Amino acid sequence: MSESREQTGPTYDTKTIIFRFLTVLVYITFGSGIFHVLEKDEASKEVAKFEEHYNETMTSILSRYVANTTEIRIIMAEIRRAFLQDVFPKEWDNLGGFNISTHAITTIGFGNTVPRTAPGRLFLIVYATIGIPLMAMMLTTFGDKMKHMIKSQIIYFEKKILKRSQPKNIQRKSIIAVFVATVISLSVISAISVKIQSWDFSLALYVWFVTLTTIGFGDYVPGGSDSSDPVHFAFEAVFVVIAIIVSLTLVACILHVLSDWVNKSTPPTKNDLKRSLNHLTSSLSTHREEPVTISKALPRPDSM
Repeated sequence: MSESREQTGPTYDTKTIIFRFLTVLVYITFGSGIFHVLEKDEASKEVAKFEEHYNETMTSILSRYVANTTEIRIIMAEIRRAFLQDVFPKEWDNLGGFNISTHAITTIGFGNTVPRTAPGRLFLIVYATIGIPLMAMMLTTFGDKMKHMIKSQIIYFEKKILKRSQPKNIQRKSIIAVFVATVISLSVISAISVKIQSWDFSLALYVWFVTLTTIGFGDYVPGGSDSSDPVHFAFEAVFVVIAIIVSLTLVACILHVLSDWVNKSTPPTKNDLKRSLNHLTSSLSTHREEPVTISKALPRPDSM
């Protein structure tokens, strides 16, 4: 297939890409602020209630064997840190609203940060209804741009390096290139997560695959280490945001190239359908009756 036939589908200019990205960014910022206002107090109440029940239970248990109050508190802190850290309710932090907003409109839904109040849940319904299409438009723009960049690089490579005047099968080669890029990106992101979050590579690969495909089980969450170092925390947060955007853009790019590949053939015209029907009719009419001649219809003279 020639180069002109391969270049199908809409293309987006730089202004459109920037505008859609900024629209999603502003929308996430807006949602983060609203969720922060609606959910902060409820999160504090849940933590305080759990803390009170936890302290009463542990004090009752440990006081039977330990008389020193200081020792009791140390033991309680160690138990909480060693066994209950993942299930212990957390105070609402600055990233609470950001987590809900991004997880909602990307449809990942890890479940580690969720709205607890009735106003927060109602706002989420409205927010996600508007935000999911906005995110889809942005990812569609990014994916389409990446698709055309990959195609142009393949065409450039074949023309300049391989000296082919008319590159062929660009769609199929683009699919292979995008899948290879996705595997490489997923591996690199997983390798960085091994260093940041102290995961082994198989676990990191699993977590990011679940994130990339928006399955979002929530058993492990990228950026969930709760580091006390502000520099490490900031780096981790930026890395997670970039990784999620890159991952979802690659998924959108895969959908673009697969769509182009499926729809690459030109729909048949009316003339094509008529020719096909005539060809089918002629192929079925292989047996033709011979016309009856006069000599066959009239009796022979010697038989009279």
